[in-house]
Amino acid sequence: MSHNFRFLDEKWGVLAKVGETAERNVYENPNLTISELRKFAETITKYILALEEIREEKGTDQQERLKVLFYDQIIPKEIYDLFTVIRLKGNLAVHNPSYGE
Repeated sequence: MSHNFRFLDEKWGVLAKVGETAERNVYENPNLTISELRKFAETITKYILALEEIREEKGTDQQERLKVLFYDQIIPKEIYDLFTVIRLKGNLAVHNPSYGE
């Protein structure tokens, strides 16, 4: 099956797989798609931290990761805001099984 995330396969297989899962379920299970997109954004954030050689303390959550990247001027406000929306909507999807329907 062709999907929009295949280009990530060579270097970032995890992202390709998560993206493909989100895409495949967008119509049948929008709640799962939202949850997977949250996972996708969290994985990207972790990759950026690793690339920038920023050590992540145990128990660090996505909100803290985003703040570090934004305040250190590694990501612009638009990305910070977008990833914050994905985080919040993803939390709703995880805790409310009918969210997104």
